[in-house]
Amino acid sequence: MTAREMLESYGALLSRDAALIRERKACLAHARNGPENAEHWIRRAKSLQAERNRVQRQLARRLRELRLMLATLEDPALGELLALRYLSLMSYEDISEEMGFSLRHIYRLHLRAVALLEEGRRAAAQNSALSPKERV
Repeated sequence: MTAREMLESYGALLSRDAALIRERKACLAHARNGPENAEHWIRRAKSLQAERNRVQRQLARRLRELRLMLATLEDPALGELLALRYLSLMSYEDISEEMGFSLRHIYRLHLRAVALLEEGRRAAAQNSALSPKERV
């Protein structure tokens, strides 16, 4: 998985979590409104809750991974930009306003930050493939 895919996957997990919440609420409403199928809807709600618990664990794991990954960036502004974009799900326009940079500069910083993360991930992968004696 590339650095960008990891960043984007956090938002996808958040969206999945929100969808599970909505679907579970609908199931519980069906169970209250239609006693003839209440068992079915309650079972479905329990199943959705179990899936949501799994997604919540994935979110927590991914958030830890992303924070560690962002901490490797030497420029704190780059880490802040990526955190605002992918963890806070802010638009580029809002990030531009928040950080006080032009929108065009935000796009450039974003590309640089993602490239640096990817470079760091490749270097870490190469380093882990080396024997302990070959590591620097």
